[in-house]
Amino acid sequence: MNPGISTFVPSSDAAYQNALTTSPSAGYLVQVKWDINPRWTLFYKFDYLTLDTNFPADAYSRHGVGVELFLSSNLILNTRVERAFVGRPELVGTNAL
Repeated sequence: MNPGISTFVPSSDAAYQNALTTSPSAGYLVQVKWDINPRWTLFYKFDYLTLDTNFPADAYSRHGVGVELFLSSNLILNTRVERAFVGRPELVGTNAL
């Protein structure tokens, strides 16, 4: 259930927020890393979140690729590019996500 849904849905869409507070949600995260050598690592990341499992077309998904550079034992530089897709048109262009 989603009692803290207000962080994902703008307050201007109160009806949608109320509907989501009692609906089940589902999310997935997949991350694949490939060590090129001991200092450099390539990775791919996929996130998927549907706030209401009864409406999977409203889902949010994000693909990302990047590199990690291990500069020292406790210092890692992580750089990535991500592309997000939002299925619910009311959320596109808002700062909710």
